[in-house]
Amino acid sequence: MAFGQLYEAVIYERLLELTKLNPNCIAVKKGGDIQWNRTHSKLGQNGLFYDENGAIVARGNGQDLAEFDLLVMNKQGEIAFAEVKTSGNNLKELDKVIDYKKRLLEFLFSKPTQFVLISCIELGNKPVIKRIARKPSNFSTVTAKLNEIRTYLTVKDVSNLNLPPNHPNGLVMLSTLKTRKINYLHLHNQCREELINALINNRTPDFRSDAWLIKRIIMGHLNKSSTKRLFEEMNIIVNKERLTPESSSIFPRFVLALRVPRLRPEIYLRLPNIGTYLKMGPVTTSTFKFERNIRSKSTAFFDWLETAEPGIGLELLNKFLVAYLINSVVGSRKKPGESPDIK
Repeated sequence: MAFGQLYEAVIYERLLELTKLNPNCIAVKKGGDIQWNRTHSKLGQNGLFYDENGAIVARGNGQDLAEFDLLVMNKQGEIAFAEVKTSGNNLKELDKVIDYKKRLLEFLFSKPTQFVLISCIELGNKPVIKRIARKPSNFSTVTAKLNEIRTYLTVKDVSNLNLPPNHPNGLVMLSTLKTRKINYLHLHNQCREELINALINNRTPDFRSDAWLIKRIIMGHLNKSSTKRLFEEMNIIVNKERLTPESSSIFPRFVLALRVPRLRPEIYLRLPNIGTYLKMGPVTTSTFKFERNIRSKSTAFFDWLETAEPGIGLELLNKFLVAYLINSVVGSRKKPGESPDIK
């Protein structure tokens, strides 16, 4: 992880050198060049922000939708972004991630967007990279290996981190960029309403054309009857142990959500007395396992879960699980592009 951050920082510095040589190009500040305007995620945040580490992130109602390793534009306002890779791990859905980021930037800036994959290893033989390379607005480049790059760095290169940055011409702050406004929560609630109506009326949901922006639909928290049904019929596994209907009483809150566009159900269990939710994801048609923690100090998504609307009763829960649990588990075994998506 540290090597990845080092490599990304080196590529960023190289990008700044290139923008000095080309007066038509402007890079967006990040990392150590950001001394102010770093923000913790909060409900209501929409658009581009710097997170607490100085990374460039896009947020919808405080939820992080995408992170951009590098962001550059020309004087005509055309945008390019880069993904910086040091290994071939976690590439399974990179093409979908890139498509989403590109579409998001085109939505925000109303301009064509290009993508560059920058890596210190050869990834061109990976099927997912071949899919990315087929699109004419996508590009890739391979640099020297990371161990070779490290030999170029000296103590002097990293000893003056507290000095003010000196890039007056080729750098801009996110706050200076004019972008389209997003009312992410309003769009989310419309998608949620359409999903619930479709379940009640046993039909396929007909989402708005801009519903692709939504990463996750938070259905709401379960009432007592639906909670009992969930723990009786499903295997909810935490620390390799199945929770029983009796043990479920220690959790004060259960929130149901649907990850899109994969249409994958998720369950969030609120731990008592501490600001943490346990995110549970399906591994079979009857089993949910722990995936990660959602902590109140690190994300506004926790606050969103806390304010999720009530009303997930037994009937709606049954319809939801029948409609999406089987598709989610079976779809995860299909080839890319075969599982149902929100277009």
